[in-house]
Amino acid sequence: MKKIIIGVLIVAIVLSASTVGAYLYSANNVTYTSSNLSATNVQEAIEEIYNKACPSRAICEWKKKWSDVAIGDYIQMTPNPGTLDSQNRYPTDTSKTGFSDVQYIYPKELNLWRVIKKNSDGTIEMVSEYVSSTSVYFTGTTGYANFVGYLNTLAEQYKNPTYTQSTRYMGYYPSNPQTSTITTTSAFDGTSNSAPWTTITTSTLKQKPTNESLGGGDTLYAYDTETVQNALGTLVAKKCINNTCDSEASYWLASRNYYYNSYNNLLYFRGRFVNINGVSNSNILRSYESGWVDYNGSSSIRPIITLKSGLTPNDAPGTKDHPFVLP
Repeated sequence: MKKIIIGVLIVAIVLSASTVGAYLYSANNVTYTSSNLSATNVQEAIEEIYNKACPSRAICEWKKKWSDVAIGDYIQMTPNPGTLDSQNRYPTDTSKTGFSDVQYIYPKELNLWRVIKKNSDGTIEMVSEYVSSTSVYFTGTTGYANFVGYLNTLAEQYKNPTYTQSTRYMGYYPSNPQTSTITTTSAFDGTSNSAPWTTITTSTLKQKPTNESLGGGDTLYAYDTETVQNALGTLVAKKCINNTCDSEASYWLASRNYYYNSYNNLLYFRGRFVNINGVSNSNILRSYESGWVDYNGSSSIRPIITLKSGLTPNDAPGTKDHPFVLP
């Protein structure tokens, strides 16, 4: 008989119509005694027990404590901002978007999140796994001036005061924030037909030029896109329609972009977004092309939320099928 002191694996087998799931729990300083093991050391014993519990055709996942939640783990949390109408909708403000019609987002539809950062104070930052099923339009001078601030307003509709400490829109950088609302709009409101600046928004990432507050754009969005890319391995996101989540969708980033072409005096004032291939791009909202022109730009919404410290959800594998649950 072999007697081995190991971090024993306590096995619970879960059966369903199509899969067998084995959830393996760890415990320390437990004596395991068996006459059926051939292992001669701790590592071999762990592997042998695992193989017995998880044959090749089984699906095996570790359950873990909330304190061990990892980057990339899935968390289920339904927004409850207290601002929705009887149909669980939030109407957009045309005085902020510049678009002619009121639009609606449905915050409660985004209830699956991914961990992108664990902070030293115990808070956890998460990005929505999916993007909003509806696109939000921004247009012209008004849309460009309010672009960053109003995306943050929309992100706030995905909070749940029981669990969330704060919200922000993806691409917004609180440590050196972009201008939420541009109040001096003469660079793009038609006051002048001349280029306000003869250089475009810098291509160097994580920068805020001195003219940013006047509409010159920024590249601070890269803090979030790099964090999400590193945590999830991709910036591609899908939207869910009628419980089917298989359509890649573009989504806004809270960052402006200015473009100037000296050859024909083209001026473009644009809002940044991530396209369906997971690449950052820009959508024209206002331009000068032998005359001032307004454009409608549309993309979905993808918020980032920060969870409070001290939460205690039940142990879970943290996978897509078995996420941690904040009820």
